[in-house]
Amino acid sequence: MPSTHSAAISFYVTYITVASLCLPSRGPFTSIPKILPPIIFIPWASSVACSRIWLGYHTGAQVIAGVSVGVVTALVWFKLWTSGADVIVTDIVHRILALIPFL
Repeated sequence: MPSTHSAAISFYVTYITVASLCLPSRGPFTSIPKILPPIIFIPWASSVACSRIWLGYHTGAQVIAGVSVGVVTALVWFKLWTSGADVIVTDIVHRILALIPFL
């Protein structure tokens, strides 16, 4: 069973890293260097993932599996979001909800 803590934290740190490096800075965040979020969040995520092994809740393989799931999911989600797929998904959800008579 993959570590869900490792999957969740690796999803967040991967998404934050990719977004901070690939998207333009806006608003009050324009003065923050793009490399700062990864410098802060990667050690934090690593400590959470390693703590699962140190505390004896998971094996190394389970943590690696969880991290892999989180990273892949974050990259796929970022690609979908930046390619405009969020508009398509929203349209599909609205069409499905329109078919349900009591909503």
